[in-house]
Amino acid sequence: DIYGGILCLQMVNQGWSSAIAATVYVWTNSPINGPGTGWTNAFHNIQSGINAATNIGDVVIVTNGVYNVGGEIGSQSYVTSRVALTIPITVRSANGPTFTTIVGAPYQSYIKSRDAVRCAYLTNGAMLSGFTLSNGWTWSSYESFGREGGGVYAFSNAVITNCIIIDCHSGNQGGGVYSGRVYNSKISGCNPHGIYGATVHNSLIESNLQGAGSCILSNCIVRRNGSDNPDTTLNGVGVSRGKAYNCEISDNTTVKGDGAGASDAMLYNCIIGGNSTRWGIGGGVYRGRVEHCTVTRNSAWWCGGVYDAATWNSIVYWNTPSNIYLSMSSLVDSGYNCTTEHMADRGGSIYTDPRLISESHLSANSPCIGAGYSNSNAGVDIDGQAWLVPPCI
Repeated sequence: DIYGGILCLQMVNQGWSSAIAATVYVWTNSPINGPGTGWTNAFHNIQSGINAATNIGDVVIVTNGVYNVGGEIGSQSYVTSRVALTIPITVRSANGPTFTTIVGAPYQSYIKSRDAVRCAYLTNGAMLSGFTLSNGWTWSSYESFGREGGGVYAFSNAVITNCIIIDCHSGNQGGGVYSGRVYNSKISGCNPHGIYGATVHNSLIESNLQGAGSCILSNCIVRRNGSDNPDTTLNGVGVSRGKAYNCEISDNTTVKGDGAGASDAMLYNCIIGGNSTRWGIGGGVYRGRVEHCTVTRNSAWWCGGVYDAATWNSIVYWNTPSNIYLSMSSLVDSGYNCTTEHMADRGGSIYTDPRLISESHLSANSPCIGAGYSNSNAGVDIDGQAWLVPPCI
């Protein structure tokens, strides 16, 4: 499958070699604890199974249960992890995240926080598949290190797939996930970011303090992140920095802070809707780049839609109190938009109702059909369809 292919490619590229891969079994209720050669003698905790998987490419299969004991400190991470994959192996559940949970532990004191337990640590080439990870913690912000990745701390070529990461916390970045490659997963209820510094595909990032920071997102939904605490300033609540392709960024909120939807990010083929900042600027987007996007229903103290982001082939409409503001530097790299504010951009913009039938689809009589910049039709739209020539706004 695709994930096995990723791992094999990594092994070839990095010169790894292995004996025939072994399978190790883990089950909390097995009659005999170890050596993990079958279900009747499966290890009772996951880390024991991992430690028995000594060859690159080995597989640890974990069946139903709550795994909240055991752990190890991965290299360069300082923090104890309930599950530490320190060589490139695969750890997967037998029946998916609904039935198999890895549980970390909070620290007992902010000043003395080194008793915290994160859920998982993954080295390059390792894979974690099919778990719920909850209540993972790192050391507190009082410490100068050991503060990233409460749910998962992953190296850049580690893979997390088909996982649910909930209610995890870190002292710095990536309350849910820090780094790695994430597929088909849900990240929710984490603090400060749901995910930070990762490459993310086909995943849901919702109800975190902040959504995604410095990530590359594709085909993701980033929604309902933020806080209504007036003492908390959040910039880029949904997406901060990084890039997003074919994503929905919606209903992210903050009382104070700029860019409730996105801040300083590169957005392509995205829907940015219903985001709000009560006392900030740029309810939908604050700076960065917006291309082939629909930006509607966002609100802010000033400039509800797009504030000072280079904007191409995009609909920026029905935002309050205004739709778009561009400085001279962003004006010279903007054009072919549908909005209300007349701009001295590079031309091609129209100033009329786009006639949407949904946030991502035009009606048959929309003035935006075929009105886009003719050289901006590479790739596909948010539905995976090729652009017209010239493309729609």
